[in-house]
Amino acid sequence: MKPLTGRIHRFSSWLDSFADRTSSQAEYERAREKTLLWMAMNGIR
Repeated sequence: MKPLTGRIHRFSSWLDSFADRTSSQAEYERAREKTLLWMAMNGIR
């Protein structure tokens, strides 16, 4: 479970850069919601 945190960190920074590129805040919120849901489903805290 430990090595996953680094991958999540990278994914978070990718999400941030994606937020900079995306035109609408709603789009970013949707992507972030999906990500958090995916993390919850995979048991990542």
